[in-house]
Amino acid sequence: MNMETRAPEYKEGDRRVAGQPGIPAQRARQAVMGHNVRYVLGFSIAAVVIAFVVVYIAYFA
Repeated sequence: MNMETRAPEYKEGDRRVAGQPGIPAQRARQAVMGHNVRYVLGFSIAAVVIAFVVVYIAYFA
C-alpha cells in the first residue's frame, strides 16, 4: 500500500506486524469509558415504557 491509498488517520505505529503485540486496549476500544451511559439508557427506556402505558390508558381505558 502506498501513502495515497491509505486512510489519512492511519498511523504507522498502529500497524500490526507478526511477532509484535497489537495496539494497547485503550486505543483499540475506540469508545469513551464512563459517563454513566448505561443509566441514561435505562432511564430513557423506562420513560418510554411509562409514556406508552399512559397513552394506552388514556385512549383504551
